[in-house]
Amino acid sequence: MNEHYEDDPMANSRNSPRSGKPKLPRHPRKPLWRQEENESGGEPLFHPRFNSGFEPADGLRALLSAVYTRGRIAKPRREILSAFGYQKLGSRLIETVTCCLNERGVRLSPRLERVGLDDEICLERVEGHFASAFLGTRLAGELSFLAAGRARLRYRDLLLFCGFPRDSQDARQFIADMLRSTRVRIEPSLGTLASMDWVHLSAPSAVEATDRDGKCPRCSVPRLSRRLAEQSAESGLEEKHSRWLSGSQRELTVRFLEGRNTFGVLPTGSGKSLCFQLAAEQLQGQGLTLVVSPLIALMADQNKSRTAGVTFLNSTVTYEELRERRKGLWNGSYHLLYVTPEQLGSESLLRILTEGRGKVNRVAIDEAHCVSEWGHSFRVEYLLLRDALARLGRPPVLLLTATAPPEVRKDVVKQLGIELVPRRGGDLIIDHYRREELEPGVRSVKGRRWKYEHLRKFIKERGKQTRGIVYTRFATAGREDGRENCQEIADYLESHRLGPVAIYHGQLPTDAKGTEQERFTEGDARIIVATNAFGLGIDLPKIDWIAHFYMPPSLLDYYQEIGRGGRGMESADGDRCECLILYDPDDRELVEGLVQGNIAGAEKIARRFTQLIDGKGGQHGLRGPHEVLYDDAQKVLLLPFRPMKTQYTVRIAHLLALQEIGLVERLPTNLFHGDNVYAQFRVKREELTIADQRKLETRQENRRQIVRERLDAMQRFCEASDNDVRWSLLDQQFSA
Repeated sequence: MNEHYEDDPMANSRNSPRSGKPKLPRHPRKPLWRQEENESGGEPLFHPRFNSGFEPADGLRALLSAVYTRGRIAKPRREILSAFGYQKLGSRLIETVTCCLNERGVRLSPRLERVGLDDEICLERVEGHFASAFLGTRLAGELSFLAAGRARLRYRDLLLFCGFPRDSQDARQFIADMLRSTRVRIEPSLGTLASMDWVHLSAPSAVEATDRDGKCPRCSVPRLSRRLAEQSAESGLEEKHSRWLSGSQRELTVRFLEGRNTFGVLPTGSGKSLCFQLAAEQLQGQGLTLVVSPLIALMADQNKSRTAGVTFLNSTVTYEELRERRKGLWNGSYHLLYVTPEQLGSESLLRILTEGRGKVNRVAIDEAHCVSEWGHSFRVEYLLLRDALARLGRPPVLLLTATAPPEVRKDVVKQLGIELVPRRGGDLIIDHYRREELEPGVRSVKGRRWKYEHLRKFIKERGKQTRGIVYTRFATAGREDGRENCQEIADYLESHRLGPVAIYHGQLPTDAKGTEQERFTEGDARIIVATNAFGLGIDLPKIDWIAHFYMPPSLLDYYQEIGRGGRGMESADGDRCECLILYDPDDRELVEGLVQGNIAGAEKIARRFTQLIDGKGGQHGLRGPHEVLYDDAQKVLLLPFRPMKTQYTVRIAHLLALQEIGLVERLPTNLFHGDNVYAQFRVKREELTIADQRKLETRQENRRQIVRERLDAMQRFCEASDNDVRWSLLDQQFSA
């Protein structure tokens, strides 16, 4: 699914504080502590505008220092507002200022709304607030809201948090007692700190989570002899009243039953799903077969029959269904579970799978090419799988995909950290063969007008009883921008009475995707216009024709997409799925620009690294869709996969690029904190040298060259004289 790209621009949040100081992310739960002195009587509000990471703005710091030093002062309302950067008072500001001061142990008398701008208000230090036990509980609670339970702040701000405007022996003893009472860890030690030094605080749960690494219970893995696995596979197939579609399908199933790690590369429609389904049925009573797939459509499609002992977990499952299914997993009621990589990143689900009765004995990873950065759709959630496999006791793994050239296979195994030799003669079963039921064809055209005209004729000539797919590269490109999107093509076809036409692309809401897919599969629409997000892993009806409005960016993409046609066709009977590329040589530049634009540039990666080290706008570390934090006490980058409010965005591809050139190193295990998961990267060097910059530039150019080579191969395919030449090009690509 090429709609997940390597690069992504940084974006400032609308919630960014006016003061320019960073807003730390908040967990959606309410605070764990209460402020008894809060005049409203409820739980105090956290205001990152003024308490960003326990770091008050300069005006507020001066005001708090004066109150803490004297115990009680009087200030005109105007000066109090000025400390917060305001001059006028509104109803919301009253609550904000009052709560912020209450959180800092300061009581106002009289209330702000009861006096004029020049009238004085008494600010009084509330001694009960500064009890070490109370502050320790509050500190631990606030840390629990931050990513990975870690915070970075100046020592002077930790002093001020505890009510000390200046450092002293008493202040250090108070902080030591407070931290000891809640087991919050501080680095470096208190004895070495100066006022402006950075300190790093870690919540108890974050420390305990790192200690848990490597101590997960190992799952029981039943292994079968070759002879018994073959007998079991044949018996299961006989019960299904089915037959093997190929020797490779049989070999994958037998190896999976044996308990051997295997990489299977079989064409679309060659029955990959049967390999793990049959194995799961034969291993009933001995544990759970876990199938990891990014395709919600696959899960829904393969669970239509509501087979006993089979279930799935994904974003479409309701809360009540989730509870029931997790209860069933705990009790060992299932023998086959489909799950998305995002769901497998849940600490609570992993605990069920490791501590419940239904232990995992086999894992199948569908669309395995997605694990690789060079796959169709590099998804950061797949980085969770390496740790999950380790925590599950490293059960035997079956990797399945229709398209994985050598560099992708090698990268998949590397990312997952499993023992597997992904080459012929090792643990690779590859079965590329000419699918005679597919008939590749190309029509040379010039300009959009002729593309539309030839597409209309092609569909009309196929007849009203046929069913087909029109692929475009663009989901929602704007009108009049020279790029035809799904809706524009669908509108054209319907206007020429070729409809009704369904549309499908990655930017559609989940419900709309399901509706459009059902319209096509159930026959309400005989044509669907889609990006390559459509068709993976679902049981499509017979597809009579496939048209590409644009030249695909590679033979890899093309073969994956045409593989969705021809199912149920017998080439011996002359039945064919006709595949047409509307080839305009001018599209080469358009498609290349799309793909090249998704390669992270050397300058951008270098800039991100500098920001990770130095921060930006007062923020130390980048936080984005995957919540990156930089903790230079531990030399670790923490990357959770649960989105929170964003201030900046950063792509995992940047970290992998930095790992390639030796600046960072991914640690072997993830960190679990609460229900969030973090991949950990150790920063090995904090300076980007000229040599590093050159490596990044070389990396960027190498990737651009690979894109050009793939486009060259695709262009040769489009300009080939006949189908024999085209098939030979596909043979060269996929037989390696």
